[in-house]
Amino acid sequence: MTWLNAGGKAASRKFRKRLFDRMTDKTCHCYGCGRNQGVDSSELPCLALQGWFIVSHLVGPEDIKRYGFCSLECLQRWVNENAEAIPEIFLNSFDEL
Repeated sequence: MTWLNAGGKAASRKFRKRLFDRMTDKTCHCYGCGRNQGVDSSELPCLALQGWFIVSHLVGPEDIKRYGFCSLECLQRWVNENAEAIPEIFLNSFDEL
């Protein structure tokens, strides 16, 4: 597997080590059900979080919020609770046309 940096070039060994060092002894929190999954320093994060969904929200320049979900059901629940719904009166207005 080849790791790529932001410029699309192959990432250096030093970059990969820094990436994994930041992930050691961390916990990923599921924003759907509240479950916490630990990431041990001896395992790769991609294996410890296998099956999880990680969503990045690009808020602004250099401002990225990341959300973790342990299942598709938790992701769907979170989207339903946090997405703005289309008002019913707006949808009903199409029936009148």
